Amino acid sequence: MSDEDIMKKIAELEPTIDTLKKLQDSGIIAALEALSDQADLIINFASNMEVLGTMSIMFRLMGIADISMGKVDQDKLIRDAKEIDWGQLFEMLFRILKFVANDAKNIPKPAGKQKLKEALGELRSPETEYLIKLMSGMSKQLMQKDD
Repeated sequence: MSDEDIMKKIAELEPTIDTLKKLQDSGIIAALEALSDQADLIINFASNMEVLGTMSIMFRLMGIADISMGKVDQDKLIRDAKEIDWGQLFEMLFRILKFVANDAKNIPKPAGKQKLKEALGELRSPETEYLIKLMSGMSKQLMQKDD
């Protein structure tokens, strides 16, 4: 590339460089840099705001719930909601949704009765053990009486 070509390219870039200088002088570039540095924090904040927005809607619906099923203890609801690990809950829900959307259709439908040996093998699998513990834990929570 000759000196003349380089000078021509610089001349073509001059308006862009001038615009960038104006953006830098006005603080817009600094704001964009700060925004990009804090992108993860902003995304987390926005997702938490969605959760809070959902909870806000729940509180608005509590008036209807009061009429239809008795008094709702808002303090207990708030206390219990704060104890939930929302990130873990959503991660588990998305794993289940992803499985249902992508993999559940690949599970073969039974052609007939399962052989006893195969059934026992499935019952003794770590997945079945986990499922039984999960269902048992949920059942205990559902059967627990609130004091």
